[in-house]
Amino acid sequence: LGIDADGAAGSDGFGLAANRGGRDITTIGGTQSGGGNRQGYYAGVVQRHIQDSLQRDKRLRGQEYRAVVHVWFRDDGRVQRTEVVGSSGKPDTDQSIIAALAESPPLKETLPSDLPQPVKLRVTSRL
Repeated sequence: LGIDADGAAGSDGFGLAANRGGRDITTIGGTQSGGGNRQGYYAGVVQRHIQDSLQRDKRLRGQEYRAVVHVWFRDDGRVQRTEVVGSSGKPDTDQSIIAALAESPPLKETLPSDLPQPVKLRVTSRL
C-alpha cells in the first residue's frame, strides 16, 4: 500500500510507504476502467453469465454434472458456438449444456475485440 506523498522520517503502524505519483488503489486488481487484469475481469463476466444461464435451464435442474466447454461469442454478446471438450459423461447432459448456452440471452457487457476465443470454462452443478 502506498501514499502519494514525499517520504518523511519515521514510520507508522500501518505499513504505509510514500510513493510520489503512485497508482490509484481503486484501479488495482483488474477493474474495467483501470486496466490491471482486464482479461480476468471479462473472464469473470463470462463465467457468471454462463453459470446463470445453466442454473436457469429447466433441462439441467436437478442434475449433477461437471464438464469443460469452449464458448465463442458474437460481437453482440450472444453465444455463437459451444463445444463440450470435457464431457460430463452423460451425452444428454452435454447436449442440454450446449442448448442452454445457445438459448442464453446476450451478455450485459460488450466483450473487448481482443479477448481470446474460445473462452474455456469448467461448468459444475452439485446437488
